[in-house]
Amino acid sequence: RNELLLKLFFGARISRAECLTHIEREEAEASRIRATYDGIEASLDSEMAGHPELPFWKITLSYGRRMCDATLAWAAETRETLEAQPEHGAREGGRNA
Repeated sequence: RNELLLKLFFGARISRAECLTHIEREEAEASRIRATYDGIEASLDSEMAGHPELPFWKITLSYGRRMCDATLAWAAETRETLEAQPEHGAREGGRNA
């Protein structure tokens, strides 16, 4: 279950601005996590160089970074889609009231 996707699924019932706010929050969180992963990798590279488990730790970091990158790419695409839509405001039953 993903609360963001549920909100966007029913996005025609809220304003475009509100939809965009949800996307901005998701982008901010993904960017924050991505930066954390980058910092962890830098620390591992400097403090654990040569450790036999380092490649395995970096594999998991790579997964996390790629998930963040995918989220950021999706958010950018979603933002473009939403911004291309006419302003709709809240609609009853998904239809213009």
